[in-house]
Amino acid sequence: MNTNPNPLFEKRMRYADARKNHMTPEESLLWEHFLKKHPGRFHRLTWIEGCFAEFYSPSLKVVIEINAKKHDFQRGSTPAAQRTRSFGKKGIAVIHLPRKALRTETFARLCSALEAKLRSRNADIKRAMSEANKFSKASS
Repeated sequence: MNTNPNPLFEKRMRYADARKNHMTPEESLLWEHFLKKHPGRFHRLTWIEGCFAEFYSPSLKVVIEINAKKHDFQRGSTPAAQRTRSFGKKGIAVIHLPRKALRTETFARLCSALEAKLRSRNADIKRAMSEANKFSKASS
């Protein structure tokens, strides 16, 4: 049971629950055939820093977003760009997948490219944790 009395928060949670049960065909394809079984343990529609992340892996600290159209990230004026900045401040990387690519590219090729990015992210996190452990041992 959620004890948050904020009505806006409650409204957003109802929205998320409804979206979880009514994914777009592209979201469903990516979730059912790749992310749901991925060892990075992805979650659907996670609330992070005032934004919903479509797919989020806490262990990889990565969000995967499926974008409906090309966004202008350089200007930072779109909601997607604002979410990317917000996640970035928390050390969370964002991978944007164009919805059109999920429709037109072969799914296996897209998954291979996505897996390569996720492995790279995992290596980066392990390296950072190793360096942090070295620092803490040296300072003790």
